[in-house]
Amino acid sequence: MAELVDALGSGSSESNLVWVRVPLSAPTIIIKMSTLYLPIGIVFLVALSFVLISLLASHFLGPHRNSLVKDAPFECGIESKDSARVRFSIKYFLIAILFVLFDVEVVFFYPWAVNFQELGLRGLLEIASFMGCVLVGLIYINQNKVLNFEGRNVPR
Repeated sequence: MAELVDALGSGSSESNLVWVRVPLSAPTIIIKMSTLYLPIGIVFLVALSFVLISLLASHFLGPHRNSLVKDAPFECGIESKDSARVRFSIKYFLIAILFVLFDVEVVFFYPWAVNFQELGLRGLLEIASFMGCVLVGLIYINQNKVLNFEGRNVPR
């Protein structure tokens, strides 16, 4: 028979102790919450120290020579010719947002596909309503011709 054992007694107000269910014949175990998170803190400190040591070493040990060639803008081995302030059609951003939106919605189908037998009729109705909402959004996009690029100014 297992009983709930209070490691410090009934009058303790320590909030960082964990209640452990042990049989009465087992020895009492006291686990502090700080010891549970100690490995995570150590890994965090090691990672942080690695980053700081790497940054400081590259700053102090690396050369500091500036020139016109080193300070010039560089992209993919091609010299820049025009301004970087080129106007893009809003269509590219709409396509990107729609892709993310429908991609995230497809992610919600996976848990349903894994558990569709356990979910039964209720799960089927829920996924049908979800698919209905997705379909309404797709119809709205199609009616407003968001994905139609013909006759528009599309940058080359």
